[in-house]
Order: sequence, then C-alpha cells, then structure tokens
Amino acid sequence: MSGNNFVFSSDDVYDILRHEILTLTIEPGALLSENTISTRFGISRTPTRSVIERLRSEGMIQVIPKKGSFVSLIDLDLSEQIIYMRIQSELAVMTQLTKNPTFELLSLLEDNLKQQEKLLEGIVIREEFYRLDSGFHELCMQAVGKRKLWEMIQHMDVHYSRYRYMDYKLSNQQDVYPSLCRQHRELFNAIRDRNTYSLKCLLTSHLYSGLLRIGTKLVAEYGHYFENTGRTINEILLDVKMLIQASQDELSDFEKKGLIK
Repeated sequence: MSGNNFVFSSDDVYDILRHEILTLTIEPGALLSENTISTRFGISRTPTRSVIERLRSEGMIQVIPKKGSFVSLIDLDLSEQIIYMRIQSELAVMTQLTKNPTFELLSLLEDNLKQQEKLLEGIVIREEFYRLDSGFHELCMQAVGKRKLWEMIQHMDVHYSRYRYMDYKLSNQQDVYPSLCRQHRELFNAIRDRNTYSLKCLLTSHLYSGLLRIGTKLVAEYGHYFENTGRTINEILLDVKMLIQASQDELSDFEKKGLIK
C-alpha cells in the first residue's frame, strides 16, 4: 500500500526513528513527543509509547519526567574509546591477515574498494558509503572468525555512528569520501603485501581521522550536540593527536631500521 492507505506498525515506526536518529536526520537534543510521533505515523498512544520505550532502552532517547522525550546527546568520550577499542581489535585482526592473505578475502576487499571508488564518481549517498565503509572492516573481522565481536561493536552505535555521520555531514564532501577510500586502499595494500609494520599507523590515522577533520567545528558550532562527560572535546582531540603522533613515530622507527621496504 502507499500514501494515506499505508498502515505503520510499531516496528516500522521504531526502525524509521532509529535510522533518523543515527543518521542525524533528527538532531541530538531534539524533542520527540508522543503527539508528534502519533500524528506523523497515524498510530495510537499505546504503540507510540512502546516505540519510545524501545528507543529509551537502547539509549537513543532520554525521558525527562514532566518535560518529555528528547534524543540523547552524543557521548564523544565514549565514541573515542570505541575507536580506541576498534584500533586494538582490528590491528590484531589485520596483523593475523597479513600472515596469510587469501585470494578470496583479497577479492572481496578489492570488490568493496571498487564499489567505493565507483560511488565517488557521482553524488555520494551517505548511507551507501557508510555501508561500504563498515563492510570493508566487517570483511576483515569475518575472515578471522570475529563476526560476533564485530556485531558487538555495531550494537554500541548509538554514539559512535552519529559521530561518523557528523564527519560525513560536516567535512568537505570533496575531501572526506576520497580520503576514507584512499585509507581503505592503503590498508588493503598493507594486508596484501604482508606489511605488518605499517598497520598500526594506517589504522590509527584512519579511524581517528574524522575527529581531526571536524574537531574545530565540534567545539565552535556543535558543542550542544554532546554530553558533558569526563573529558572535554579539546582534551579528547589532544589525546587523539598524541596517539596518532605516537603511531607515526613508531612507523618512522621501523623505516629507519629497514623493516619496511
């Protein structure tokens, strides 16, 4: 059915709102009232409240008594720590892959990269690039039997996914997608060429690159999107720069020792 005849189930409404929250279509801190949801989707109060409860249980929204339901702010401190965890786990995975990169995996990764590069030829659809970006890393995790670890990371996406979409949204479109694609290609080359020593620097720079691209805008223009947790945005950015510099220094030492050809 279509148009006014379409009947939304509570699952439909939940999926739509969840997607809109994760992709920043609905901004952090926005009011998400029962009346608005009920009117927009033509559903009664009971399924509306069920949807709100599901979103609340996942940390998507915060219900404030006598005020309403609001889209949760982004915890940038947590997002950075998820990136840190990803670097450690994916470094171990990719190091393992360099020992014996199979033809099947290299073919799958190459196909993913070609799809990314093809996407860059036209107007990039954020959701499609996000899928391919995530897919590249997922292929690596699956290749060493770490599918469940990857799924666990994805389930922590309330804050991290929105940070990634902010990178897509705020960065220069002529820079962010080609840059990410190039970084994926460099990781692919390191795996294919069994270049273990370059992986840490490449992966650290890749996964943290978004914070550096949009860091100043986060502070100056979008500070209201973020929770006031442990570290300030400036403190997080300083820590990230130190981690990237340390990985670059380590890579330089490997080059001086002739370990990288």
